[in-house]
Amino acid sequence: MITGILRASAFFVFIGRAWQHLFQDGPYRTLFWNESLFGPLVNAITPWSWSQYVTHPMTDTVIQMGTRIIGIGFLFCAIFALTASAGNRRDRRMKVLISGAAGLMFLAFLEFMGRGFQVGQFFEYSAQFMSPVLLVMALRGMGGNFSFRFLLLSAVALTFSCHGLYAFGYYAVPGNFIDMVIRYTGMNEDHSVLFLRLAGFLDFAVVVSLLVPAFRPIGLGWAVLWGLATSLARVLYQIDSGEVLASLLVWAPHAIYRFPHALLPLAALFVAGGASRSSKVFNWKSGKTVGLAS
Repeated sequence: MITGILRASAFFVFIGRAWQHLFQDGPYRTLFWNESLFGPLVNAITPWSWSQYVTHPMTDTVIQMGTRIIGIGFLFCAIFALTASAGNRRDRRMKVLISGAAGLMFLAFLEFMGRGFQVGQFFEYSAQFMSPVLLVMALRGMGGNFSFRFLLLSAVALTFSCHGLYAFGYYAVPGNFIDMVIRYTGMNEDHSVLFLRLAGFLDFAVVVSLLVPAFRPIGLGWAVLWGLATSLARVLYQIDSGEVLASLLVWAPHAIYRFPHALLPLAALFVAGGASRSSKVFNWKSGKTVGLAS
């Protein structure tokens, strides 16, 4: 069961990112149009000035081609997340999944750059880039290890705490957060900000609950529901009633690659034994795992 959840989590993040890269765009201009980083290199290896480099059609063409190639790589990772063999440490598909995780971490770094180097922006994506890593660990029979449990809970804690930093107002509250609350609750802007502060507080409460075994199932249960709600809100908020299909094609991947925000807490809930009495889960007290690679 746990491995199945992790397969789904890795699949959704990879297929969502593949969709984004193949049919939309990626954040790579944040890096390649950064004059302080690439200006000296452009001057050294091309006859162009920085302005010529940025505006030249070839530059954008190369970035788009690279984006599509990365999208194909993510597509293969999505397939391998569903097909990699449990218990076969020599399965090369696992190495591809780890490479895909590195690609997801690089995307998180680019988002971090694009948001003015806000650390919370990077770690908010922890559930996404850790999903393939945790899947590979489970497939290799490491699902009962302390390192697996620690990384799983850490990914959940980092995702929700950093999401809470934006909702609570430590960082500037994103305008689309406020707009979504106004649209779905009918609240005015001031009340929407208060609602988001409460949501941020609950994000922090999830993290605290992970430290207290008695409250862990409650915190993780809320994390599953809130993670799913915030993921689906990305697409529901953007749907145009007059062009539903077109809206879905554009915004669905932004919801899909966030599904790990709900699926990793669900996996942790099964690991903690809070979602099932089945013997085929990890028991925190006994330290034994049965059927994790099923």
